[in-house]
Amino acid sequence: LLDGAWHPSLFVPCYDAHSLDNFHSLLAHARACSVGPRIYLVGRNNTLLYDTWTATVSTRASMIFPRKKFALAAVGGKIYVSGGSSGTSAVEEYDPETDTWSVVCNAPRKRYGCLGTSFQGVFYVIGGLRIGATEQNLPNLFPRASRGVEAHAAYASSMDLFDVEAR
Repeated sequence: LLDGAWHPSLFVPCYDAHSLDNFHSLLAHARACSVGPRIYLVGRNNTLLYDTWTATVSTRASMIFPRKKFALAAVGGKIYVSGGSSGTSAVEEYDPETDTWSVVCNAPRKRYGCLGTSFQGVFYVIGGLRIGATEQNLPNLFPRASRGVEAHAAYASSMDLFDVEAR
């Protein structure tokens, strides 16, 4: 903030493992959240950390299950993800202090295209498409030929929650 106006940097430095050629895949389907002064971009196969105090970008550990169209939120200094097209119902937790991901539970439903948020220590996974459903009365949005995954329109008005403290 200079002279009362924001001057954002539009340049994200590319380090040794990354180049402009794979920049799109680096952040494809990425979700963003902040933990203190740090902004995390969690993508399908990569995690980037932007430290607002030092204005530096660094790579961090990738999720255990590569996902796209997933839910993400920060709760209590950690990052949680659920849903997406990973073929798993695992809810993952990222610990910024140790730069590690771990599975903390399995969600009651597999969701695709869902939204994540948090409030008072709870990670909410909202909406999305139902993954793996076989109900014949719901329209099939993705043919079985696309990696063997079926998705049906459902869950648009539902949510699951994970209470971080209670586990």
